Amino acid sequence: RTLIHHGETGFLYPPDDLEALAQGIKRLICNKALRKSLGEKAGKFGRKTLKPWPERVADEAEIYRRFLRS
Repeated sequence: RTLIHHGETGFLYPPDDLEALAQGIKRLICNKALRKSLGEKAGKFGRKTLKPWPERVADEAEIYRRFLRS
């Protein structure tokens, strides 16, 4: 829920609401502009919020090194 904003950067549905999920998938299939908009907004949000991939990998590698030194 912190990374996906319903209707802005993606869709979120309750786990047991298969009808809503199916409708969301149908909306994406039928609406190219919606797909493009969600993708662009999600990409912008990710670039602003998440560390770049090389930094994330380096951080995780350091966690493993700390465990190995223990």
